[in-house]
Amino acid sequence: MANGPGNLTEPEVQARAPAYPGFIPSLKRVLRGTFRFSGRARRTDLAVYAVTALWLVPLLLSLGELIAGQDLPREADLGLGAVLALPFASLFVRRCHDGGRSGRWVWLLLPGLLLPLVRGIIGLNGGIGANLQLDRLIWPLDWLAIATNLGAVALCLIPGSAGTNRFGEDPRETD
Repeated sequence: MANGPGNLTEPEVQARAPAYPGFIPSLKRVLRGTFRFSGRARRTDLAVYAVTALWLVPLLLSLGELIAGQDLPREADLGLGAVLALPFASLFVRRCHDGGRSGRWVWLLLPGLLLPLVRGIIGLNGGIGANLQLDRLIWPLDWLAIATNLGAVALCLIPGSAGTNRFGEDPRETD
């Protein structure tokens, strides 16, 4: 078979494919960019953050609760959720930039991030009865949050533009 542009040999494919930097270097890069809303980010960075924030942190907290024999206060749980939202927002902006899109798409995240926070605060102050009343009023916003979250996930999964774009260098080429 001839070696044309669509027929690459295995070494050529490996030479063209960006190397996966590894979990820890990716996590360090994500944490360094926590308050940076400029530049670009890899899909790998988003996956590493998702694994860390959604699985590893809760796992470690659960193990700590198990060892200590008591649950984490609800206030601390809400605070942790708010703290973990900021790195995700900056990472989402940089993922949008990677595809050549404006960071204003970050507004898609607002319903999905604010609704649980509002519910948690109402639950702390008013208990389950207040939460039930709130749910009767704002249930259509849950559908809005689902739709915007799906849109945000789609934007995060779209491959970034190759090479330098108006937001900076290709992150796959700089590491």
